[in-house]
Amino acid sequence: MTPNENSSLQEELTSIVRDGEFESIYANNVSIEGTTWDLQAVFGSLEKDATGHPIVNQHTMISMPWAVAKIACFHLALNIIVFEHNNGAIRLPVNVLPLVAGLTEGARHDPRIMAVFEALIGLGNPEAVTAQHAILAAQAAQSNVAESPENPDERMEIG
Repeated sequence: MTPNENSSLQEELTSIVRDGEFESIYANNVSIEGTTWDLQAVFGSLEKDATGHPIVNQHTMISMPWAVAKIACFHLALNIIVFEHNNGAIRLPVNVLPLVAGLTEGARHDPRIMAVFEALIGLGNPEAVTAQHAILAAQAAQSNVAESPENPDERMEIG
C-alpha cells in the first residue's frame, strides 16, 4: 500500500462507532504475553483476598497482531510523553518498576530498548536509570576482567 493509498483509506474512515456490547472496564494491572503471531495484554485489578493478602484479579485479555501492538505502543508512548510534558513526570512506585536486571543481555545493550526505558521510566524514576547504568558498568567491568589482554603488561590485578 502506497502512502497515498494509506491516506485515502484513513480519509475514508470518518467515524468510529462503539459496538452494542462495548464495555469500559477499569484495570490497574497489566501483564504482556507474546506469541509468534500475536501480543496479549492481560488486564486486572489489584485486590485483597478474604485474608487481606493482595492479589491481582485478571479479568480481561486483549489479543492483537504485532502490527496493531506497535501502533498501540506508539499511541501509548506519545500520550505518556504529552501527559508528562503538561503535568510533570509520572513517578512509579519502586515495587512496580520494570527490572533492568530482568532484561536479557542483548536487550540491555540494544540502544532502542534502553532509549524507551530511559524515556518512559527514567524521567519519573532517575534511580532506575542509575541502577541500569550501574548494572551495565558492573557487567562491563566483569567482562573486562574476564578477558585476558594480549599484552601481559596491560593485565589488571584484582586484589
